[in-house]
Amino acid sequence: MLVTTARFLSIRQKIRLLTGVLLLVWALVSFGWVWFARALDFKIGDWTFNFWMAAQGSLLVFLLLIVVNAWCVNRWEKEQQDKEAQSPTSLP
Repeated sequence: MLVTTARFLSIRQKIRLLTGVLLLVWALVSFGWVWFARALDFKIGDWTFNFWMAAQGSLLVFLLLIVVNAWCVNRWEKEQQDKEAQSPTSLP
């Protein structure tokens, strides 16, 4: 029981760290580039980068953050389930 609790806390810490990093990236994409919008005045295709970030780029980054979060958490939970399945269980 203690091993399972320690493993649960370990995966919980990983998830909290990942959430913090992804929230930091979210904040930078949401608000960080706005301060430098005039300096980011180079062209991508027909549009300037600052327009592209406002129109499309931020949304694509947000979707990428969701995919990264789901993939990492699913992988960690699968590893956790595999470890629990391999550990011997004792019945009282």
